[in-house]
Amino acid sequence: MDFEDTVEGLADKLTFSGVEVEGIERMGGGVPGVVVGEVLAIEKHPNADKLTLCKVNYGGSAGMTVVCGAPNAAVGGKYPFAPLGTVLPIGFTIEKRKVRGVFSEGMLCAEDELGISKNHDGLMVLDAKWAPGTALSEVMGPPETVIEVEITPNRPDCLSLMGIAREVAALYGTKLKVPDISLTESNPAVEKATSVVVEDLNDCPRYTARILQDVKVGPSPDWMKRRLEAAGIRAINNIVDITNYVMLECGQPLHAFDQKLLAEGRIVVRHPKPGEKILTLDGVERAPEPQMLVIADAKKPMAVAGVMGGEHSGINESTTEVLLESANFRPAAIRSTSKKLGMLSESAYRFMRGVDAELAEFGSRRAAKLMCELAGAKLLMGVADVRSAPKLPWKVVCRPARLEALLGLSAKPEEIAKVFASLELEVVRCGADAVEVKVPTFREDLTREADLIEEYARIYGLKKLPPVRSMATLVPDADDKPAQAQARLREVLVGLGLQQIMSYSFLAEGLLDLFDKDNAPNRAKLVNPLTADHTTMRDALLPQMAETIGLNFSRQVAEVAFFETGRVFRMGKDGLPTEDDHVAVGLSGPVGRTGLD
Repeated sequence: MDFEDTVEGLADKLTFSGVEVEGIERMGGGVPGVVVGEVLAIEKHPNADKLTLCKVNYGGSAGMTVVCGAPNAAVGGKYPFAPLGTVLPIGFTIEKRKVRGVFSEGMLCAEDELGISKNHDGLMVLDAKWAPGTALSEVMGPPETVIEVEITPNRPDCLSLMGIAREVAALYGTKLKVPDISLTESNPAVEKATSVVVEDLNDCPRYTARILQDVKVGPSPDWMKRRLEAAGIRAINNIVDITNYVMLECGQPLHAFDQKLLAEGRIVVRHPKPGEKILTLDGVERAPEPQMLVIADAKKPMAVAGVMGGEHSGINESTTEVLLESANFRPAAIRSTSKKLGMLSESAYRFMRGVDAELAEFGSRRAAKLMCELAGAKLLMGVADVRSAPKLPWKVVCRPARLEALLGLSAKPEEIAKVFASLELEVVRCGADAVEVKVPTFREDLTREADLIEEYARIYGLKKLPPVRSMATLVPDADDKPAQAQARLREVLVGLGLQQIMSYSFLAEGLLDLFDKDNAPNRAKLVNPLTADHTTMRDALLPQMAETIGLNFSRQVAEVAFFETGRVFRMGKDGLPTEDDHVAVGLSGPVGRTGLD
């Protein structure tokens, strides 16, 4: 899309619209002095088995000797080269040094050494088209800005570039440019090459498969690798990278199978059989439980559905035929599987939040198009698509009078309708009394009038809403003496300069043991804790107070004055936990700061 603003201005607008910006980072652009180096020859290091001597041409003195320990250095390969005198982002100055008895006259660089990513698996491979001596800044292009955002659980549609772009388009009143998904297909039909059976449409409401032939697996183009690495995903090969790229782009998780490694070339989405195991892509053999879903071929499971693919059906250098999976899974099912198997992937994270089933076809078409363009693939005709009944858009009404009552803002129906349309809500009626919209399936969070009013406020601008004085005063019930006492206590402590903190009622038992291990038999423990850090109900406030002060110390905040009021829990004689109100105060810093001493 096209819009005019600074990065900081965009970040501010996003944050105040509900998409909180966590950080801004500028990446790429190369490193001053680093150029393209071509390896002319490689010899073994005479004094080290794991080191080699590379002769490097970097456009200056040909044949510079460089001691290298990277496993992927190859004759004819082109890599970033730091000549003598170059200062790398890691704070290291390149000097002529002896390495195990041999002088090294420069350095061939990995991505982490250039500050491009955290990848240190080998040298950063550059396209063969670049001439030795070309500045890395020319290869990398201008610096790119990466904005890191925090997405709330009710907005899974924003876990993608398109989702964020849709928000930006609405905020700036511009048009969203959707990626091209037009396809060129060839005979035979996909039904001739594969079939799909889904045995549980409740846990897998939709499964689509496309077949691509004549695939050429190789490295991805530099622009794709840079974007993946900026998002924290390591580039592997063009096919796998495309599935990850499209997931980041539109929010639809994808998986690519080597079609020739699937027994009978078909897919069965089912529950595992007794004793079945899967060697997943992370190299761990796993035994899925009966209620979980697996993606199987005609004989055995090949992937843990919605979480991770299997080692034996993945894409490799010899792959020529790909089955492209684009599916949808029930969030609760993936959440349970991920937690029980101890696996959290990018795909699982999105499915756990909820992915629109209608997105499966878009993601499949987009990935197939890129595979044809970047891997020379031929796409078979059609798609195998098995699904339950599709969810239809629903209607919600917003009354201008109600909007004014909640926001203190008078808005014309046409203005309200324009904001809704910018969010891709279809306006079906715009009258003086109400604006009615049809909500797309990717916005499951919009179910009532108050939701639409909130959407209007976000896009209109929370900063521009007129301040309205509350007509009510909230006070504790006159008969609730404990509540009145707590309210008064909080007022006094705040007046003394303390800040109130609020911590969870659940915590790790080990933290409680540090303060009162003898009380362990009287603690109320959870039967099904959510995490290992939330296994026991607190029997005191001090452990979490100390933990909070320690956290502030780790962030160089040494002077604090905190208090917390809350309930603690102990097991009673009848086997049920009792509840008592406690107060804790935590002070750190010079004496006299709060006046409590």
